Amino acid sequence: MLALPAAAVDIAPRISDRERSLGQLAEIKAGQKSLEDKMDMRFAAIQELMDQRFEFLQPLMLAMIAGVFGLIGFIVWDGYTTLRLIDARLCRIEEVFKH
Repeated sequence: MLALPAAAVDIAPRISDRERSLGQLAEIKAGQKSLEDKMDMRFAAIQELMDQRFEFLQPLMLAMIAGVFGLIGFIVWDGYTTLRLIDARLCRIEEVFKH
């Protein structure tokens, strides 16, 4: 078996190939920067839209919570009122049966 020293030699690319590679790399970086700017604009727009929706939902949620507490208060008040009427009727019935 003979060793071939010529097979280990790497052919250096020409300077024009290197320049072309650097130019392509610069174009890729510029394209990536452009995409990054577009994504930043898109995320900012989405963030603004989400902020608007939450600004709309906050008063709505407060109104719903106030409504729930109002309903609970009404139920308690109505139960007390109903019990007061029933208590008054029972007192009258007791008075009738005592005499």
